[in-house]
Amino acid sequence: MKKVLLVGILGMGVSVFAQENKSEHHIYLKSGANILAGYSNKYEVKDGNKKVNLTKGYPAGFGYSLALETTQNINEKVELGLGIAYQGHNKFKGYSFNENGEKAHSVLGKYDSVPVYFIGKYNFNTDNEWKPFIKGNLGYSFNINEKDTKLTVDNATATFKTKVDNGLYIGLGGGVEYNNFLIDLSYTINYGKAKLISKDKLGGTKVSTNKNPLVFGALTLSVGYRFDM
Repeated sequence: MKKVLLVGILGMGVSVFAQENKSEHHIYLKSGANILAGYSNKYEVKDGNKKVNLTKGYPAGFGYSLALETTQNINEKVELGLGIAYQGHNKFKGYSFNENGEKAHSVLGKYDSVPVYFIGKYNFNTDNEWKPFIKGNLGYSFNINEKDTKLTVDNATATFKTKVDNGLYIGLGGGVEYNNFLIDLSYTINYGKAKLISKDKLGGTKVSTNKNPLVFGALTLSVGYRFDM
């Protein structure tokens, strides 16, 4: 229901903006790569009377984003609009630790996100074709495509299904436009809480954890193109 409502709001917003002033309506297509990224530096689970941390939040591999945004000029400097993106988050780096005197290794399951968000953009006036800007995004992150978590203790491996709740999405950044091309650098945060559920019976029963924060943040460099309507 939340997905239907947000998609409906996005569609209505695009329609209203387009009807108000077609000559000042813009559509942006962007793709980006994560320069820096990381997850919550702790994901703790209970083991008897103590807590065990399964990650330090370090990333591994490549992360990227693809975005479609639409804005409307409010005045010569300010644009407001809506956007939707697909974020392929970085994987988790494996984490080694000692568990009751035995060597243990965990690789927490990563997830991807589809944020739907409101946009506020401020354009600085210049006397040339290079136009700097700053912008902020605020919306809701649909966290999807979760991968399994692997936990190995003393050469025995257990697999856990990773279930991540949806949550708040925040972005802040800036960049520059030249003609209709643009480049921007933004920091985004996807909030969520994760629960691990064992796929196999451990000790005769299935094991699950409480929900713990599993927040992803990334500094992303993007390039794109602006279509004016």
